[in-house]
Amino acid sequence: MARRKYIQEYITTGKLTLPVVILLVSLIWLIGSLSPIKGVDSNVFWNKLLEILQGSFLRNLLGYILLGVAAVQLLILHNTFALIRTHSNFYLTLFILFGGLLVPQTLDVASVIVPCVLLTTHNLFKTYQMQQPVGYVFQAFLFIGLGSILFPPLLYYIPFFYISLINFHTLTWRTFFAGLLGICLPYWGIFAYAVFTENMTLFYGPFLKLVPTLPICYDGWTLPMILSLSYVLLITLTGSLHCLIYNYEDKIKTRALLSYFIALQVWTLLLLFGQPQYYSTLFPILITGSCILGGHFFALSRTKASNLFFVVCVLLFIALISYIIWTYTHNIY
Repeated sequence: MARRKYIQEYITTGKLTLPVVILLVSLIWLIGSLSPIKGVDSNVFWNKLLEILQGSFLRNLLGYILLGVAAVQLLILHNTFALIRTHSNFYLTLFILFGGLLVPQTLDVASVIVPCVLLTTHNLFKTYQMQQPVGYVFQAFLFIGLGSILFPPLLYYIPFFYISLINFHTLTWRTFFAGLLGICLPYWGIFAYAVFTENMTLFYGPFLKLVPTLPICYDGWTLPMILSLSYVLLITLTGSLHCLIYNYEDKIKTRALLSYFIALQVWTLLLLFGQPQYYSTLFPILITGSCILGGHFFALSRTKASNLFFVVCVLLFIALISYIIWTYTHNIY
């Protein structure tokens, strides 16, 4: 007698789940982008025409496009390294939901940083037990160097990536210096330009932003931000525990790659709570790892308890998004 499928299995393995979510998130984003601004004439058409002329709508559109670019990168990453041992795109569904609804979709630093982190991750994964990984290590750290020009605290991830090379059995003197070369290459270009323009602030300015801000202050965190972070942490914790408890069911390589995402979450959380002013940039990185771990858990678990937990998570997410939308519309009107 065939086992009855739970609603969790229908949704996580269904072919329509991802297209429906993309359509829903796009519709919510479009409605939000076409909403009138507080203090401006309520005529939507002329209001949005003015916004387009001012470039705000275009910035939002570019930010949403970059979210799609990051989603494609995540898809390529999963298909290349088979992070989930069953056919499921639910990790991508989570990324679209979290990235499209829990963070403002506009062109900002985070829109570029997340693709840089994913490109770095992809190159690092390729080095796993490779005999000649120097080229991939150089490319991985090059993307970190490029991203750190826009967001200098990204350099805080350098020790983490070197530790990951140890876990992948590819850290040697050659790969160590290849990583340093990749990081320094963008700054050599900036240094040459700074010397040419006689404006050395362009060169050492990013390094000044690495100085920790003290005392640590969380006053900038709003209630929607705290609730969003709590929800992502719930998915991260559940997915991490599932990976650690049932890692014997995965291949050795897959265990190492999933452990990378668990460690990435811990590292990002330490930075986030240590420097809370970077919430808007670090939170999307946290979302990326959470989607992989959560997608792994929901796609592979097949128990009544996991099905109940899935239903609870769906209801909590609906409540969270409803509150965020209510807060957004209340601030507009």
